[in-house]
Amino acid sequence: MRRCLSLLVLLMCFILPVLAQEDETPQAANACSVVTETTFTAGAGTVPANSQVAIENIYTGRVDYGTADSEGGFAIETVGLRDMPYRVYRAPSIPQTMRTAGDVPDTSARLMMAPLSDSFVAGGQLAYGGGTWLASGTFDLSDVQPGDEVRGSVEVVFIAPDTNPELPLTIVGDLSLQPILDGDGAPLMPASETWSATLTSSGLPILGEADAPFPWLTAITDDICVDAEAGLFAFTLDFQGVVPETLGEGWYQLVLSGRVAVADSEAADWYDNRLLSVNGTRFNGVGDPGTSQVALPIFLAVGPVGDVPTLHLDTVVFMNGVQFNTSHVPWPENRLLADWQALFADDLVMWDGESYYLGDSPGQSLQEPTSEPLHILPDVLPGTPYEIGNGFLPGFTIQPILNLRDAQADVTLRFYPLQGEPETRTWALSLQHGVALNIDAFSFDVPGHYVVEYAVRGVDADEQMWSGDLSAAGVVDSGDSLMVPQGARGVAGYTGDPYGQQQAWFDMAVYPDDNPYLPPIVNWPAFSGDVAYLPDNAEVGMQPVLHIPGPADDAFALFSAVRPDVRVRQAVTRTGVSLPGLIWRNDDLLDGQMGAGMTGNRQGDLVFLFGGVVDDGGAVGGYASLAVITDDDETARVVPPFQQPLIDDESMLILPTTLRPGQVYTLGAVDAFAGQVAPTLPADVMLTATAPSGAQYTVQAHANRFGHVAALDAPLTFDEVGIWQMNISASFTGQTSASMITTPVTGGVPGVETNYAVYVVPEDAPDLQGPLPQVAPGQPVYLSVNVPEGWTDLNAHVTVSTASQMLDMTELVVSGERIAYSYSPANFRTEAPNLEPNGTGSGPAAADVVMVTFAITGLDADGQAVTATHTYSILHDRVR
Repeated sequence: MRRCLSLLVLLMCFILPVLAQEDETPQAANACSVVTETTFTAGAGTVPANSQVAIENIYTGRVDYGTADSEGGFAIETVGLRDMPYRVYRAPSIPQTMRTAGDVPDTSARLMMAPLSDSFVAGGQLAYGGGTWLASGTFDLSDVQPGDEVRGSVEVVFIAPDTNPELPLTIVGDLSLQPILDGDGAPLMPASETWSATLTSSGLPILGEADAPFPWLTAITDDICVDAEAGLFAFTLDFQGVVPETLGEGWYQLVLSGRVAVADSEAADWYDNRLLSVNGTRFNGVGDPGTSQVALPIFLAVGPVGDVPTLHLDTVVFMNGVQFNTSHVPWPENRLLADWQALFADDLVMWDGESYYLGDSPGQSLQEPTSEPLHILPDVLPGTPYEIGNGFLPGFTIQPILNLRDAQADVTLRFYPLQGEPETRTWALSLQHGVALNIDAFSFDVPGHYVVEYAVRGVDADEQMWSGDLSAAGVVDSGDSLMVPQGARGVAGYTGDPYGQQQAWFDMAVYPDDNPYLPPIVNWPAFSGDVAYLPDNAEVGMQPVLHIPGPADDAFALFSAVRPDVRVRQAVTRTGVSLPGLIWRNDDLLDGQMGAGMTGNRQGDLVFLFGGVVDDGGAVGGYASLAVITDDDETARVVPPFQQPLIDDESMLILPTTLRPGQVYTLGAVDAFAGQVAPTLPADVMLTATAPSGAQYTVQAHANRFGHVAALDAPLTFDEVGIWQMNISASFTGQTSASMITTPVTGGVPGVETNYAVYVVPEDAPDLQGPLPQVAPGQPVYLSVNVPEGWTDLNAHVTVSTASQMLDMTELVVSGERIAYSYSPANFRTEAPNLEPNGTGSGPAAADVVMVTFAITGLDADGQAVTATHTYSILHDRVR
């Protein structure tokens, strides 16, 4: 019985929203006899020496940081109660910018949970993050039925250093009952913005908002112990009442929320107020809690519903929100977990009465292997919508570009048609020059939805392990004119005109004119192909919502907001549902993904808004629009395509996802061009590939309705060694959401004036060697490679690029036995403002990954024509 309850407590703790937290660490109070701190200890060897450690309180969202000693042990004090659940992260470095934002590194975490006691604990934030509240108490609902009288008390402490201690505060506590299982034990849906017991056929959780809990008991007190020096306010809420006679059979969970008032004034929610602090800022990550409401690990059974319910991961699935979960479990299996996974294991219950510890017993270490992260850039942007007849390309590129030994690159596609059995296709790919190449596409012949997982791992020359994974999901459109998903229109939180309608196209400089102070959070554009322009400000963001015409209670909507390099939001909801937790803002750190940037989205970034709606009893509809990050002095707006340029004077762009600038191929390699058109329209794309001999190959392709293009029927065979030139352009005429375009609108690859280069080398070509320089972020990086011994008649070439654009391409002067290139972020500040130029932060998440590819052609000692390459990856403050 205790074990079952422990599992459920852990699960319910896990579903609570993770909030931001300020860095200031309050002192423990003595005057009010309350404890607000918990210590984490770890023995030598627990983590790599001098690692940085983050400890996140799941209830309050507060993150405390520390550094391991030279032997890999640490002791870190956190603000929180001993029975609260925590996640412990470690990383080589955790930048100050991330700490200020209360964020955690994009790495595995260990969930720490103390043994269940007879009391419960809870917590949350005060005044939009301006403080913290902690609570503990007892409330025995065992053997209680409707009509019975119950009593309980909750001890609460406010850690509120900004609150005036002289205020005559009145505290109100509210207890509600949340239905979680019906009389037959079936989970009630929806449950949360981060978990769900209702899944798609592919196993993705369909997120939603829980039904409002039933109001039950209220407690009021003005008997408050104040420790002004420590900024603490301690009080007790005593609850007394009768279990409602009207409750139906099933399991109910106790929900606590609180309000605060000055004397007899109207009470405001503990979170949603400026009374306790004016310095709090709404959470800028995945989710704003909105209220103080928190579910307690206390349950009430009504009727003959059996034992305490246990919810397992085969029926309840968590979702990160920024990125879809992957099934890949890091080594060793079942010992590490990502922040969305729950691991129910006794060896994670580690509390010695004074502190948590990491290890099998106090003072011992728990060894875990270290794997450096690989970032995956798929040949198809994650979440891309398809049409019937399109094919899925399984290839991908890794960052950093490495030559890994014993590399394993696996791709698994699971397709769930509207009718019929699911199909699974797996590719085991080889990895050469950082590219997992395969054009054996999976053809989508019927409508449905898909889930794809990528995984790669290998060992470098220094025996360092590298690994990465990625998951994506999207739809295959059925072509049904009655199933055309649309965005929600207008501005999030605005009720619209007297008829409840909002404008499809608008500028927040003048709209809405009756509520000019609304936060600039824009709903996804109403129509596929439309463009949202978002100023580069921290408060500007987007709310994903998709509607379909007519009722469809069982339909679900897939969302994938992605930049060419990172995921911004990925989730599944019911249609027409707006979840605050899925709002993203421009300064979101995006889980610390490699290349995300320490200021999040920047001017010049493109965010593709992919989605779709699946009605298992009807049809599937796809959706794709675009968000462009603009200068911070502009206003948020949504317009039809071609009303304004996207970037600079470009009204259309084509972003290659294969045949990328600077990509290296082995002689004989075969690849098909793929890419994404912006705006997301069915444009015509033309590619002309010029071989070193001058031979030209032309490929013509037509993008699908959502701007995805893949020339599967016209692959290129790289049958000549040397430098190949690519010329790619896109052109559109046809109907948009607003008008018929009769004069072609054209565009090219970002950063490319006419051509860009890809390089082809023999299978036995040497990898050019050069030193790995020290990097001062934001300053020039001097890169060089050595000329192989005996080579003459040399020509040298370099391409500099990111996943989003080409930055530079030039011929280099060969000086002696070395060729060199100096990369300076400042040189691209005007042409590429989306690059982080000032060098703040640390680690590969702090700035766009920049790839610098050298190529040398010439004659070897035997007079034979030769070509060799090497790609450096600049990861902000280091080079690989």
